[in-house]
Amino acid sequence: MSFVYGYNTAGGRRVLWETLRHISTYTIEPWIILGDFNAILSTEDRINRLPVHVNETIEFQSCVTDIGLGQVNRKGWQYSWCHKRDGDDRIYSHIDWVMGNDKWFQEYGNLEAVYYNLECSDHTSIVIRTLIPRQKLKRPFRLLNVLITQDSFKKAVKQCWEQNIIGYHIYRLWMKLKALKSEARVMNKEISTTEIRVEKLQQRVQEV
Repeated sequence: MSFVYGYNTAGGRRVLWETLRHISTYTIEPWIILGDFNAILSTEDRINRLPVHVNETIEFQSCVTDIGLGQVNRKGWQYSWCHKRDGDDRIYSHIDWVMGNDKWFQEYGNLEAVYYNLECSDHTSIVIRTLIPRQKLKRPFRLLNVLITQDSFKKAVKQCWEQNIIGYHIYRLWMKLKALKSEARVMNKEISTTEIRVEKLQQRVQEV
């Protein structure tokens, strides 16, 4: 892991580019580079100033290409730096980067770099998120066929259908089906749970 703090002049950053190239020649392990590079990669990395000239990006782009770096999957705030002046004088730039070599992406390609909102500092905080939250989709309801033969299910159907629900016919039907679905979910779980199945089979073996 290499932490970067780049000079604020193009000439001063040339030492940084050559140092990174040098490190890459003997790095055979996963390698992540992060910090304030003080440089932009494209014309879209700065707003509210004179248009970005291509020459401002060439040396950084050449270094990234020579080493074979890629940007770690990025979330959160779009621009990583702001000098916080008022009105039209305010400038936003993306000059803080998190990059990795090919070995890094092979081993840790699922990790994310989270850019937090600007606070007291001119720069955003960057956190490497190692645990990626995954949205858990709700499993669709499926009625087990075996449940239809159970007396408990027949009893639940009778109770749900005898409910006195006020409203249009389709609404009453929907509410009764919804109530039955809740009952059936519990019964499904009881039947499909392995421990309960094993316990019932053990009881049957003992009876036999």
